[in-house]
Amino acid sequence: MTVYFVDSSAIAKRYITEIGSRWIRREFDPTMGNSIIVSELASVEIRKVLIQHYVDRRIGIRDTVRLRNDFLLHLRDEYFAITVDIHLLEQAAQLMRKHALLHAYVLRSMDAIQLACAVEAVSSLQTLIVFVSGDQRLLKAAANEGFQSENPEHYP
Repeated sequence: MTVYFVDSSAIAKRYITEIGSRWIRREFDPTMGNSIIVSELASVEIRKVLIQHYVDRRIGIRDTVRLRNDFLLHLRDEYFAITVDIHLLEQAAQLMRKHALLHAYVLRSMDAIQLACAVEAVSSLQTLIVFVSGDQRLLKAAANEGFQSENPEHYP
């Protein structure tokens, strides 16, 4: 069993078919027994992705509603969501500062919040967590924080 922290760019691949979707769907199949942790930001970000696909006419309204419902069911029953509160937002700001000073790059705000959620998950669960994202900069930051990482886009 593997414990994954999955950012929104990666979890979206479970619902919208793109590079890496096959790997995400396999690893997140409940029969695999893996644990999936997300930021509660995913509740907004995934719906945004679905709406964007609808607006861009890549999926119809029925698929948009069905995929949204699937996601909300998974969020309730299959994912463990890390709460974003003032403490976590401060931790995100500290991570942005740390990576700017030590590693010479600035994390985007939402990426820093995702990373702070993963750090919080490790602290709460006291277990190894694999950080999953399709964003190379975020994966680099996660590695600098000691995470093992996976990029689903490496599994076409």
